[in-house]
Amino acid sequence: MMRDGEERGMTMHDVLGDSYQDFCDNILAEIPHQEPYQKILSMLGSFCLYSWIVVIIWFVSSLFETMIGQKTLPFLILRLGDVLSYAVLIFVSIFIVDHICKNSFDNENGKFLSKSNKKLIFMIIIWMILFALSRIFLNNYVFSIHISICICLCVGLFLLYKLFDELWN
Repeated sequence: MMRDGEERGMTMHDVLGDSYQDFCDNILAEIPHQEPYQKILSMLGSFCLYSWIVVIIWFVSSLFETMIGQKTLPFLILRLGDVLSYAVLIFVSIFIVDHICKNSFDNENGKFLSKSNKKLIFMIIIWMILFALSRIFLNNYVFSIHISICICLCVGLFLLYKLFDELWN
């Protein structure tokens, strides 16, 4: 829209109007709303993406750990601290994205320590504490997984994400 406006000699203000938020709200109002099953399938796609990222992080860190110290190859060990810390990581990541999407037009946006940013900073600090504590103190063995199964899991989660993204987003 901006490029078309430029070609017609219009400024950004001419194209968007007085309120950027109203402009964005009008665009969002034109987007067809999803049915409940479509929202669920879209959320499943997002869950596959988040899980894929977490599995990749776990895979690389476990592979590094195994090569340096534990010598358990071809098996990678999953600990209780891993499960809890990565679950918290997914939750906080969703919270951060949601926070940015909902608060990008706030009037307090110019203030670094606005009420919404304080909540975000608090969540990140809590996540860092929980992540560190769970990794340090919860070293209980949950199970080990063969490296080839882990690779298949990574590929499967990514393909599921792409499928859900292609069909329902």
